[in-house]
Amino acid sequence: GAGGAGATAARRFRTLIHGDPKAANLLLHEGGAVGFIDFQWTGWGLAATDVAHHVCAAFAPDALAQEGALLDHYHASLLAAAAEFGGAPSLPSRAQFQAQYVAAILDMGRIVLAYQWSRADFETPSLNRNGYNKDVRCAAWLAARCDRALAEWERGRAR
Repeated sequence: GAGGAGATAARRFRTLIHGDPKAANLLLHEGGAVGFIDFQWTGWGLAATDVAHHVCAAFAPDALAQEGALLDHYHASLLAAAAEFGGAPSLPSRAQFQAQYVAAILDMGRIVLAYQWSRADFETPSLNRNGYNKDVRCAAWLAARCDRALAEWERGRAR
């Protein structure tokens, strides 16, 4: 069929995603509850897509060093919520989630870096041009993360 085994695997893990989970679209309640606004990009996708988007769009530069711990926590929370609320019977393993996340990071790199490259003023610490993370250190992290992901995929193991 169309797409073959890759499309079948993607359908198996698809979930409803927000599509634009940057800080400007999050509402935080004093009690710890989190809400989202601005659902124009909502649709079917892979759970790791929103996580990668949020990491690229909202994390402070110092928090990016905690990428692995965040993914471990998010995946464990996803499994726990699915068990509690009767969610998807076929959730990605941690390794599958990681591969989805890496693919989403590469896609965010394509979008963010291509958009910002011609607009960046590297003399200032802030890019100040769009809704994505405006810190040059975050853009540098994303470029380095994409480079690492491509090198790992070239060697045959996405991490």
